[in-house]
Amino acid sequence: MLLYKQIVSIEKEDVMTPQQAESIPVDEIVDRGNKWYAQLSAALEKEHWGEFVAVRIDTGEYVIHPDEYAIGDEFEKAFGDIPGFVRKIGEQLRLFG
Repeated sequence: MLLYKQIVSIEKEDVMTPQQAESIPVDEIVDRGNKWYAQLSAALEKEHWGEFVAVRIDTGEYVIHPDEYAIGDEFEKAFGDIPGFVRKIGEQLRLFG
């Protein structure tokens, strides 16, 4: 079951090209992803607790899927080869390193 929503109206210049995406550091991807998730969390946690969300970091568009192994494939089908931020909805993000 794939769920997809576009949450923002975007201007063409806001959309990242694959070439631009290649130069983005991982910490910036995480930072942008966390900011989008903060905006989305209330709505997502109400209906999709425990599922996974993959957010396109340049536009805020996202896909939701219950399977952590399928979410990446669904994101790529929806948006192509562009950086995304994936996390489990409703659970605290844990970083290691």
